[in-house]
Amino acid sequence: MLGAVKEGLFPSSHGATQSSPTRVGQLYFFSAVRALRSQGYERTIPQARTKWKNIKKAFYDSRRMWQGRPPTKGRPHFYMEMEELWHLAGEPSEEERFPELRDLQRRVASLEAAEKRTQAELRAMRQANMELEATLERRLALSER
Repeated sequence: MLGAVKEGLFPSSHGATQSSPTRVGQLYFFSAVRALRSQGYERTIPQARTKWKNIKKAFYDSRRMWQGRPPTKGRPHFYMEMEELWHLAGEPSEEERFPELRDLQRRVASLEAAEKRTQAELRAMRQANMELEATLERRLALSER
């Protein structure tokens, strides 16, 4: 199947996968299944698509875990073939593969900053409350004298 990918059956072999492939995507997977069948492997389009996604995920996960190229013993199956395809695809980054990931990371950072501000405000309110209680206790003590 990776040979079929290398031959250009997938227009954007390292692009983000869709939850349901388009008709064009189905045609590419159909071509991959046909190539597999010619080699004696009976696979369905969903099986080929799932296999592709799993191989691609293992490749990117290992690159992320090892911060680049994993050692020989730490490489998943088909790593070298995937690395070659990755180079041919222009070595896309996570952000290029998943633009929505960048947006999600920005939203998370924004929420984390807002949480820090809220925590700081909460600490300031607690401090002000403690000072107010101390002042009230002093006034009560003075008024009892």
